[in-house]
Amino acid sequence: MRLLSVNSEVPADSALAEPLVEDLVAFVFRDASIGMAVTNNVGRFVVANEAFCKMTGYSAQELLSMDFATITYSEDRRPNVQLKSDLVSGRARTAVFEKRYVRKDGTLLWVRINLTVLKTSGRPDQVRFLSLSEDITLNKSAEQALKHSELRFRSMIENALDIITIISPDGIILYGSPSVSKILGYTPEEMVGVNILEYMPVGDRTTTLLALARVLSGIRRESSAAVRFRHKDGSYRILEAVGQATDPATGLNGVVVNARDVTEHYAAQERISEANRQLELTLAMAREATQLKSRFLANMSHEIRTPMNGIIGMAHLLLATSLDSEQLESATDIVSSAKSLLTIINDILDISKIEAGKLTIECFPFRISDAIRDVACLIAPVAAEKGLLFETEIDDEVPELVSGDPVRFRQVILNLAGNAVKFTAQGKVRVRVCCDPDQSSRKVTCTITDTGIGIRTEQLVYLFESFRQGDDSTTRRFGGSGLGLCISRELARMMRGDITCESALGEGATFTFTAQFEESHGDQHRATETVLPRGEVHTAHGRILLAEDNEINARLAVRILENAGHSVRVARDGEQAVKAFAEGEWDVVLMDVQMPVLDGVAAAGKIRLMPGGDSIAVIALTANAMAGDKERYLSAGMNDYLSKPIDAREMLYKIQQALASRVSLPV
Repeated sequence: MRLLSVNSEVPADSALAEPLVEDLVAFVFRDASIGMAVTNNVGRFVVANEAFCKMTGYSAQELLSMDFATITYSEDRRPNVQLKSDLVSGRARTAVFEKRYVRKDGTLLWVRINLTVLKTSGRPDQVRFLSLSEDITLNKSAEQALKHSELRFRSMIENALDIITIISPDGIILYGSPSVSKILGYTPEEMVGVNILEYMPVGDRTTTLLALARVLSGIRRESSAAVRFRHKDGSYRILEAVGQATDPATGLNGVVVNARDVTEHYAAQERISEANRQLELTLAMAREATQLKSRFLANMSHEIRTPMNGIIGMAHLLLATSLDSEQLESATDIVSSAKSLLTIINDILDISKIEAGKLTIECFPFRISDAIRDVACLIAPVAAEKGLLFETEIDDEVPELVSGDPVRFRQVILNLAGNAVKFTAQGKVRVRVCCDPDQSSRKVTCTITDTGIGIRTEQLVYLFESFRQGDDSTTRRFGGSGLGLCISRELARMMRGDITCESALGEGATFTFTAQFEESHGDQHRATETVLPRGEVHTAHGRILLAEDNEINARLAVRILENAGHSVRVARDGEQAVKAFAEGEWDVVLMDVQMPVLDGVAAAGKIRLMPGGDSIAVIALTANAMAGDKERYLSAGMNDYLSKPIDAREMLYKIQQALASRVSLPV
């Protein structure tokens, strides 16, 4: 193979060296790792080395029948024509450019070509071109990937909702993303070159400098801070910024900061905080109102129950005397009216406790049969007076003992059975109790059925609402506060049950009361003691210290106690009670809670510290009936509790218990 000299003719006096040079050039051409090829003046291949053949995928023989245009990608052919013209005319000695080859398998190959003219004579048709082709496909791919990455990054920066800035170590803004215009009103050009502190109030500058210092010193990889930033209109926006030091490899020393406008978020938080403060204030006022209501009800309970105690007690004493028929009827009416008033007072107190969430359900063993018997003892005489048949039935599946609140259970049955008798003119009222068998947690179902006036279907919707009855005519004809059913349903739900009603006008009504109890196998003695004995209870006589400031109630209690054979001394206030206890020997202290000078709780506390005071039975007498009263008095040192109006039989029974057991206060 004969290769021609580059850009010059071979001098005549170098004839001896020419073979050696040609051999050397041929060796380099053949074994070079870079693709080399020679083409004629029309671009047809004259010769190509092995590297060029590998690069294009064609053999040397195949290339001899081809030209450069054949293996050049169509979009890259036109620039080649101009380059060739420049080289032939001498306007350029060499040309370096990039283009794409189409390999034999159809794939594209990026190459960088160094093209040089080889001249053999002055004739244009003898011009030859030497091309050195370097495969740069990988470089192009990397370059393209980098370009795409830069485009994506730029697009992300330019369309970011947050502000992205680059800040120098001394706080100068080096770059600002386009989003600053939307958030702060400045163009990026306006901010570049300005110290970032100039946009901040003095109070926020220290925070910013410390955050920058932490990042630049390497103490923290990134740092965040919430700062106020001045808008172009003069207002301040709150920006939550996160800064991270730049990579030293980039040659850029500073901090990249991503800042988000959280002004509205902070404003919303402030609104929420203010709303919470207002809510707390409202709740505090509501709690205070509830406490005021509770104190008011407690005071009203005391103020009403105290004279009621005198009215009912004195009426009972009057009934125990010799009276003519008219006097007996009047005294009986006094007791009946007073008890009706007391029922209304108790209902109002119960609904108030329910609304305040202070009504509690106790849990201890009791007999359902005892509760039904007590209801029957109270209701059956009333039913008989109206000519009604009153029936009770307890299924065999009902356990003998259950754990629950017998007082509240009896209260619900009494209310439902009482209503049934009230609204029934003829026929009967039936109370039936059944139970789900074979379960440790027993669902007790009480069905109260009557043959009374019934209830309209549309009235069933609000039947259990407070202060509501069947209709206005019912209120006028039968009376009542309209609280009983509301209280009964709440009590049923507190006992994990409910109350429902099925009725039609003129066809009577069926109320179904359910409650959930645990079957009890425990303290049967305690269950027995929940029901007061029916006969006389005062078998022992005791020395009673009575602390009572109300003269009528004191006189009533003295007469009841002396009639039962007890000796009594009266103290008019707590201080007198403490003095009297020190002066004598006593078996029982009956202590009114609300008294002048020294109240009953304080007086009981002092008595407990005196000789013999730790073993004396102290029974609280109170007209208070709010939730927690009983527990408060017992925890204050009382042994027992009697609520006014005082039931004479219950008082004598508890005194008898105290005398029999000599209860000692636990230390």
